[in-house]
Amino acid sequence: MDITIIITIVFSTLAFVISIISLVYTSQQAKSSKEQARLLKEDSENKKTLANASKAIIQAIDEIKKTAKVGILSPLDLSRDDVLTYLHDNPKEVDISLTITPVKIQVIADGKFVTVKQSQDLIDILMESVKTSAVGGNFNFYVFPHIFKNEHIELGDLLYEIRAYYIAYDFLKEHEEVIRSCDNAIIDDFKVILDQIIEMLMLSMSKEHILKFDSKDRSTDILKKLNEGIIDMKLIRMLEDLLRKMCDDRLVPVQKKLFEMALQ
Repeated sequence: MDITIIITIVFSTLAFVISIISLVYTSQQAKSSKEQARLLKEDSENKKTLANASKAIIQAIDEIKKTAKVGILSPLDLSRDDVLTYLHDNPKEVDISLTITPVKIQVIADGKFVTVKQSQDLIDILMESVKTSAVGGNFNFYVFPHIFKNEHIELGDLLYEIRAYYIAYDFLKEHEEVIRSCDNAIIDDFKVILDQIIEMLMLSMSKEHILKFDSKDRSTDILKKLNEGIIDMKLIRMLEDLLRKMCDDRLVPVQKKLFEMALQ
Protein backbone atom coordinates (compact mmCIF):
# COMPACT_ATOMS: atom_id res chain seq x y z
CA MET A 1 0.00 0.00 0.00
CA ASP A 2 1.23 3.48 -0.83
CA ILE A 3 2.83 5.18 2.19
CA THR A 4 0.83 8.32 1.45
CA ILE A 5 -2.42 6.41 1.75
CA ILE A 6 -1.28 4.81 4.99
CA ILE A 7 -0.37 8.18 6.47
CA THR A 8 -3.68 9.60 5.35
CA ILE A 9 -5.55 6.72 6.98
CA VAL A 10 -3.58 7.11 10.21
CA PHE A 11 -4.20 10.83 10.42
CA SER A 12 -7.84 10.38 9.53
CA THR A 13 -8.19 7.78 12.27
CA LEU A 14 -6.44 10.03 14.76
CA ALA A 15 -8.67 12.93 13.76
CA PHE A 16 -11.73 10.73 14.21
CA VAL A 17 -10.57 9.53 17.63
CA ILE A 18 -9.78 13.10 18.67
CA SER A 19 -13.19 14.27 17.49
CA ILE A 20 -14.85 11.48 19.47
CA ILE A 21 -12.82 12.36 22.56
CA SER A 22 -13.68 16.03 22.04
CA LEU A 23 -17.37 15.21 21.74
CA VAL A 24 -17.28 13.10 24.89
CA TYR A 25 -15.39 15.82 26.75
CA THR A 26 -17.76 18.52 25.48
CA SER A 27 -20.74 16.40 26.48
CA GLN A 28 -19.32 15.83 29.94
CA GLN A 29 -18.55 19.53 30.27
CA ALA A 30 -22.11 20.35 29.21
CA LYS A 31 -23.51 17.87 31.72
CA SER A 32 -21.23 19.26 34.41
CA SER A 33 -22.25 22.82 33.62
CA LYS A 34 -25.90 21.81 33.58
CA GLU A 35 -25.49 20.04 36.92
CA GLN A 36 -23.71 23.05 38.39
CA ALA A 37 -26.47 25.31 37.11
CA ARG A 38 -29.06 22.98 38.64
CA LEU A 39 -27.24 22.94 41.97
CA LEU A 40 -26.89 26.72 41.94
CA LYS A 41 -30.58 27.11 41.17
CA GLU A 42 -31.49 24.60 43.86
CA ASP A 43 -29.25 26.37 46.37
CA SER A 44 -30.81 29.71 45.42
CA GLU A 45 -34.31 28.31 45.82
CA ASN A 46 -33.41 26.75 49.17
CA LYS A 47 -32.04 30.07 50.41
CA LYS A 48 -35.16 31.81 49.17
CA THR A 49 -37.32 29.25 51.01
CA LEU A 50 -35.33 29.78 54.21
CA ALA A 51 -35.57 33.56 53.84
CA ASN A 52 -39.33 33.39 53.26
CA ALA A 53 -39.79 31.19 56.33
CA SER A 54 -37.69 33.62 58.37
CA LYS A 55 -39.84 36.50 57.13
CA ALA A 56 -43.05 34.59 57.94
CA ILE A 57 -41.91 34.08 61.54
CA ILE A 58 -41.22 37.81 61.86
CA GLN A 59 -44.71 38.50 60.54
CA ALA A 60 -46.19 36.02 63.01
CA ILE A 61 -44.32 37.59 65.93
CA ASP A 62 -45.36 41.10 64.84
CA GLU A 63 -48.98 39.96 64.61
CA ILE A 64 -48.84 38.64 68.17
CA LYS A 65 -46.88 41.52 69.68
CA LYS A 66 -48.95 44.30 68.10
CA THR A 67 -52.21 42.83 69.39
CA ALA A 68 -53.93 45.34 71.65
CA LYS A 69 -55.40 43.39 74.54
CA VAL A 70 -59.01 44.30 75.25
CA GLY A 71 -59.36 46.03 78.60
CA ILE A 72 -62.97 45.87 79.76
CA LEU A 73 -65.46 43.81 77.80
CA SER A 74 -68.40 45.87 76.61
CA PRO A 75 -70.95 46.70 78.04
CA LEU A 76 -69.70 45.57 81.49
CA ASP A 77 -69.00 49.16 82.49
CA LEU A 78 -72.76 49.71 82.31
CA SER A 79 -73.37 46.53 84.31
CA ARG A 80 -70.97 47.90 86.94
CA ASP A 81 -73.17 50.99 87.17
CA ASP A 82 -76.21 48.74 87.62
CA VAL A 83 -74.55 47.02 90.60
CA LEU A 84 -73.58 50.35 92.15
CA THR A 85 -77.10 51.68 91.67
CA TYR A 86 -78.60 48.58 93.28
CA LEU A 87 -76.30 48.81 96.32
CA HIS A 88 -77.00 52.52 96.63
CA ASP A 89 -80.76 52.12 96.35
CA ASN A 90 -80.84 49.22 98.80
CA PRO A 91 -78.62 50.35 101.70
CA LYS A 92 -80.04 47.69 104.01
CA GLU A 93 -78.59 45.01 101.74
CA VAL A 94 -74.88 45.09 102.48
CA ASP A 95 -74.14 42.59 99.73
CA ILE A 96 -75.62 41.09 96.61
CA SER A 97 -75.11 37.74 94.89
CA LEU A 98 -75.72 37.60 91.14
CA THR A 99 -76.31 34.37 89.26
CA ILE A 100 -75.20 34.49 85.63
CA THR A 101 -76.91 31.82 83.52
CA PRO A 102 -75.74 31.31 79.90
CA VAL A 103 -78.28 31.64 77.10
CA LYS A 104 -76.41 31.53 73.80
CA ILE A 105 -73.17 32.42 72.05
CA GLN A 106 -73.45 33.96 68.61
CA VAL A 107 -70.60 34.85 66.27
CA ILE A 108 -70.38 36.09 62.71
CA ALA A 109 -69.78 33.40 60.09
CA ASP A 110 -70.29 33.84 56.36
CA GLY A 111 -71.65 37.33 57.00
CA LYS A 112 -74.37 36.26 59.41
CA PHE A 113 -74.75 35.44 63.10
CA VAL A 114 -74.66 31.75 63.98
CA THR A 115 -75.07 30.07 67.34
CA VAL A 116 -71.89 28.38 68.54
CA LYS A 117 -72.05 25.48 70.96
CA GLN A 118 -68.63 23.82 70.73
CA SER A 119 -65.06 25.04 70.87
CA GLN A 120 -64.19 23.50 67.51
CA ASP A 121 -66.99 25.48 65.83
CA LEU A 122 -65.51 28.73 67.08
CA ILE A 123 -61.98 27.62 66.13
CA ASP A 124 -63.17 26.84 62.58
CA ILE A 125 -64.85 30.24 62.29
CA LEU A 126 -61.74 32.07 63.47
CA MET A 127 -59.52 30.05 61.11
CA GLU A 128 -61.79 31.02 58.21
CA SER A 129 -61.77 34.68 59.32
CA VAL A 130 -57.97 34.80 58.90
CA LYS A 131 -58.44 35.70 55.23
CA THR A 132 -61.12 38.31 55.98
CA SER A 133 -61.66 41.08 58.51
CA ALA A 134 -65.18 40.05 59.54
CA VAL A 135 -65.31 38.80 63.10
CA GLY A 136 -67.71 39.57 65.92
CA GLY A 137 -70.28 38.11 68.25
CA ASN A 138 -72.31 38.28 71.43
CA PHE A 139 -72.66 36.23 74.59
CA ASN A 140 -76.17 36.43 75.97
CA PHE A 141 -77.06 35.45 79.55
CA TYR A 142 -79.67 35.85 82.28
CA VAL A 143 -78.92 37.68 85.51
CA PHE A 144 -80.72 37.00 88.76
CA PRO A 145 -81.77 39.19 90.41
CA HIS A 146 -82.56 41.09 87.22
CA ILE A 147 -80.61 44.26 87.84
CA PHE A 148 -78.71 44.52 84.53
CA LYS A 149 -80.17 46.61 81.74
CA ASN A 150 -77.93 44.74 79.29
CA GLU A 151 -77.67 40.99 79.70
CA HIS A 152 -74.95 40.34 77.15
CA ILE A 153 -71.25 40.76 76.42
CA GLU A 154 -70.00 41.95 73.05
CA LEU A 155 -67.31 39.56 71.80
CA GLY A 156 -66.16 41.46 68.73
CA ASP A 157 -63.04 43.07 70.20
CA LEU A 158 -61.99 39.91 72.05
CA LEU A 159 -62.49 37.69 69.00
CA TYR A 160 -60.61 40.17 66.83
CA GLU A 161 -57.76 40.01 69.34
CA ILE A 162 -57.69 36.21 69.31
CA ARG A 163 -58.00 36.20 65.53
CA ALA A 164 -54.57 37.85 65.39
CA TYR A 165 -53.07 34.73 66.96
CA TYR A 166 -54.70 32.56 64.31
CA ILE A 167 -53.25 34.85 61.63
CA ALA A 168 -49.83 34.29 63.21
CA TYR A 169 -50.47 30.55 63.20
CA ASP A 170 -51.39 30.72 59.52
CA PHE A 171 -48.05 32.40 58.74
CA LEU A 172 -46.23 29.55 60.49
CA LYS A 173 -48.28 26.80 58.81
CA GLU A 174 -47.39 28.15 55.36
CA HIS A 175 -43.74 27.32 56.08
CA GLU A 176 -44.30 24.35 58.35
CA GLU A 177 -41.73 21.98 56.83
CA VAL A 178 -38.86 24.46 57.07
CA ILE A 179 -39.76 25.61 60.58
CA ARG A 180 -40.07 22.03 61.80
CA SER A 181 -36.52 21.39 60.61
CA CYS A 182 -35.39 23.76 63.38
CA ASP A 183 -38.08 23.08 66.00
CA ASN A 184 -40.28 20.11 65.25
CA ALA A 185 -42.84 20.83 67.98
CA ILE A 186 -43.21 24.61 67.97
CA ILE A 187 -46.17 24.83 65.57
CA ASP A 188 -48.05 22.09 67.43
CA ASP A 189 -47.32 23.71 70.81
CA PHE A 190 -48.48 27.07 69.48
CA LYS A 191 -51.76 25.59 68.27
CA VAL A 192 -52.36 23.78 71.58
CA ILE A 193 -52.15 27.03 73.56
CA LEU A 194 -54.21 28.87 70.96
CA ASP A 195 -56.99 26.28 71.10
CA GLN A 196 -56.86 26.30 74.90
CA ILE A 197 -57.74 30.00 74.78
CA ILE A 198 -60.86 29.15 72.80
CA GLU A 199 -61.71 26.22 75.05
CA MET A 200 -61.40 28.42 78.15
CA LEU A 201 -63.52 31.10 76.50
CA MET A 202 -66.22 28.60 75.58
CA LEU A 203 -66.11 26.96 79.01
CA SER A 204 -66.59 30.35 80.68
CA MET A 205 -69.61 31.06 78.51
CA SER A 206 -71.15 27.63 78.98
CA LYS A 207 -71.42 27.41 82.75
CA GLU A 208 -73.27 29.27 85.45
CA HIS A 209 -71.38 31.88 87.47
CA ILE A 210 -72.17 33.37 90.87
CA LEU A 211 -70.71 36.81 91.48
CA LYS A 212 -70.76 38.42 94.91
CA PHE A 213 -70.53 42.13 95.65
CA ASP A 214 -70.81 44.15 98.80
CA SER A 215 -70.99 47.78 99.84
CA LYS A 216 -67.23 47.84 100.49
CA ASP A 217 -66.45 47.11 96.83
CA ARG A 218 -65.08 50.08 94.96
CA SER A 219 -66.12 50.81 91.40
CA THR A 220 -62.91 49.23 90.08
CA ASP A 221 -63.46 46.12 92.23
CA ILE A 222 -66.92 45.62 90.82
CA LEU A 223 -65.73 46.07 87.25
CA LYS A 224 -62.88 43.58 87.78
CA LYS A 225 -65.24 40.98 89.26
CA LEU A 226 -67.56 41.35 86.29
CA ASN A 227 -64.75 41.26 83.73
CA GLU A 228 -63.05 38.20 85.23
CA GLY A 229 -66.14 36.48 86.60
CA ILE A 230 -68.48 36.08 83.64
CA ILE A 231 -65.61 35.23 81.27
CA ASP A 232 -62.37 34.03 82.84
CA MET A 233 -60.27 36.80 81.33
CA LYS A 234 -57.52 36.26 83.89
CA LEU A 235 -56.78 32.74 82.63
CA ILE A 236 -57.18 33.80 79.01
CA ARG A 237 -54.55 36.49 79.60
CA MET A 238 -52.23 33.92 81.16
CA LEU A 239 -52.53 31.74 78.05
CA GLU A 240 -51.89 34.74 75.80
CA ASP A 241 -48.77 35.52 77.80
CA LEU A 242 -47.57 31.97 77.14
CA LEU A 243 -47.89 32.63 73.40
CA ARG A 244 -45.89 35.83 73.77
CA LYS A 245 -43.25 34.02 75.81
CA MET A 246 -43.04 31.35 73.10
CA CYS A 247 -42.26 34.13 70.63
CA ASP A 248 -39.22 35.21 72.65
CA ASP A 249 -38.03 31.78 73.76
CA ARG A 250 -38.57 29.73 70.62
CA LEU A 251 -39.82 31.62 67.57
CA VAL A 252 -37.09 34.26 67.66
CA PRO A 253 -34.24 31.69 67.85
CA VAL A 254 -35.76 29.72 64.95
CA GLN A 255 -36.10 32.90 62.90
CA LYS A 256 -32.48 33.83 63.52
CA LYS A 257 -31.26 30.35 62.60
CA LEU A 258 -33.23 30.33 59.34
CA PHE A 259 -31.96 33.80 58.47
CA GLU A 260 -28.35 32.73 59.06
CA MET A 261 -28.85 29.62 56.94
CA ALA A 262 -30.27 31.75 54.13
CA LEU A 263 -27.10 33.89 54.14
CA GLN A 264 -24.69 30.97 53.93
